[in-house]
Amino acid sequence: MSDRQFKFDKIAEKDFGEVTLLAKENGGNENMSEAFLRHWYLDNPSGAYAIWKVNEADRIEGFATTNNFSFKIHNQVVKVAMPQNVLTSGRVRGMGLFNKLYNHTHQQNINENGVTAFLTFTNDMSTPIFLGKFGYVKAKCPDVFFLLPRLTAGSPGVRYKVLPSVNEIPKQFINEKLAPDNALMKDAQYYTWRYGQYSSNELFVLEVKNRQEVIGYIILKRVQRKKVPFLVLMDMIFVEKANYPILMNTSRKFAASKFHAGVLAYNLADLPYNPGSFSKQFQHRFNFLVKGLSDEETTSLAETDFNLWFGDMDIF
Repeated sequence: MSDRQFKFDKIAEKDFGEVTLLAKENGGNENMSEAFLRHWYLDNPSGAYAIWKVNEADRIEGFATTNNFSFKIHNQVVKVAMPQNVLTSGRVRGMGLFNKLYNHTHQQNINENGVTAFLTFTNDMSTPIFLGKFGYVKAKCPDVFFLLPRLTAGSPGVRYKVLPSVNEIPKQFINEKLAPDNALMKDAQYYTWRYGQYSSNELFVLEVKNRQEVIGYIILKRVQRKKVPFLVLMDMIFVEKANYPILMNTSRKFAASKFHAGVLAYNLADLPYNPGSFSKQFQHRFNFLVKGLSDEETTSLAETDFNLWFGDMDIF
C-alpha cells in the first residue's frame, strides 16, 4: 500500500455519477443513483450528513456515507448519525481503506455535526467489521410482526380514506411531542422529504377517523417478494397513543381490501399491540448496532428499547 497514493476527501455533487457506477460495479446498493444520493443526503432537512470518498489517480475507489437525524433518547434530544453505505472497489480491497473511509465520516460527525450517538443496520458481511473494528455493539432491535389481513379488524365507527400524498396530512397533527421516547423525531418537512418521492402505486397514506374524528395517519409501502404483494408499515402519526391498536387493526383491514398477504411491522416497546393468533412474530430479524462517545454511553444505548419504524431504515 505504501507504493500507492490514496487521497480522502468529502464527496461533492459532481462525484455522484462516478459513485453510482462504482456501487453498481462492485455489488453496492442497487437503489443508488445520482437522484438517490441527491435526495437522500443533500435534501435531508436535518442539513447534516457525512459522505466521503477515496481516490487513486483521480479515480474514486471507495466511499462511505452517514445520514444524520435528531432522536429523542431517554427524553433528551440527541444528534444521531446512521452509517448506511460503505464500499471499496475490488481493486483496493484488503488495504484498510474501508476502515479509513468510515473513520473520516465518524470524525466529521463528531467534530462538525455535533453527533453523540451512532445507530446502524448492517448486513452480514459488514456486521463483524462494525463490531470488531469500529466499537459498535449489538442493540435491542424490536421484534417484527407479520400481521395477516383481516377484513373484520377494526372497531365500529372507524373509517379510513386514502390521501393523495403525505403532503395532505394537516400540519397540526404532526406533533413531535406525541412521539414515543427513544425514537426519531419528525416534523412535516421530514415526512415530505422521506415519503414525497414515492408514487401512489407504491405508497398509501391513510387518514383514519373514529366517529368523524381524526385519530391518526398510517403510511404503508407496497412491497412484492416472489410475486407476493404485502405492505410494510413505514410510519404512523397518532393524535393519542391509546389509538395505536385501532390504527394497527386498520392497516390489516386495508391489506385485506387490497388482497395483499399482510402487513410487516415492528413490535414497539412503548406501544403495545396484541395481534392475536392471525400473525407471526420474528426475533433478531435485523443486525441493529449502536455506539456512543464512551463505553458507558454505548452500554446505555445497547440496553435501550428503541421505538423504530421501517421508514427509519433506508432499505424500503
